[in-house]
Parts: sequence; structure tokens; C-alpha cells
Amino acid sequence: MNDASMVRGARFIFTGVVRFAATLWIAFYGINTATYIIYYEFDSDYQGLGGIVENWPALAALVLYIAGGYVLWLVAPWLASHSFYCPLPKCPKCRFSLEHFRADRCPECGLYLGEDFHAPLPSAPDTDSRVITTESTPE
Repeated sequence: MNDASMVRGARFIFTGVVRFAATLWIAFYGINTATYIIYYEFDSDYQGLGGIVENWPALAALVLYIAGGYVLWLVAPWLASHSFYCPLPKCPKCRFSLEHFRADRCPECGLYLGEDFHAPLPSAPDTDSRVITTESTPE
């Protein structure tokens, strides 16, 4: 499994978790809004409490919470793509995706890429200052 497929899997899981949380958010505040409307408008025991006309700020807040849940559900893929970034190989000239392509030239524009274009990046050298060498230096 390569890095790109692992990133796609992480994005898929992240999107699912965020959308599940947004669905719970919408369901919770949707139930509260429905209960609020039923109690204050249609139940005769609560008619003396003012109804929705006098309590509109509370209803507006509940509706805004529901709208926030919908926005969170819609932007979940965008959040996932910006949270888990994977640089995929692209042609420097035409930006053609070279993810599954291993050749010296770009198939789209014909730019010569070179032999080392698809080579993995070298690992960083060990720069730990605590490493003690046992080699003696000539004097």
C-alpha cells in the first residue's frame, strides 16, 4: 500500500467521522427545535408562556445550530483534504498527474523528466549531536 492510498483512506475515515458527528448534531438540535415548536405553539398547557412570537431568539438559535450542522456536514471532505495532504507526483510543466506512471517523459506534454524524477526522496542524515564517534582524528 502506498502513501497516496493511505492518505485517501484516512481522508475517507475522517470525512465519515465528521459527517457522523454532524448528523448527530443535526438530529439533536432538530429534535429540540421540533419539541420547542410543539410545546410552545400547539400544547395548550404552554400557551401562557408567550409562544414562538415572543420567544423567537431561542427558535432562531436552534435553527442556526441546525444550519451549522449542515455546513459541517458539507465541508467535511474539504476539511479532510486539507488535514491529510499527500503530494502526488505531477509534471512540472503541464501538472499532469504521474501517480501511476513510471517513464522518463510526461505522456501529456512530452517533457523529459529524467531518471531520478520518480526516485524516492533521500532520508535526512542523522544530525543528532549526542552521537559520539570512536574514530580518532589525525593530529
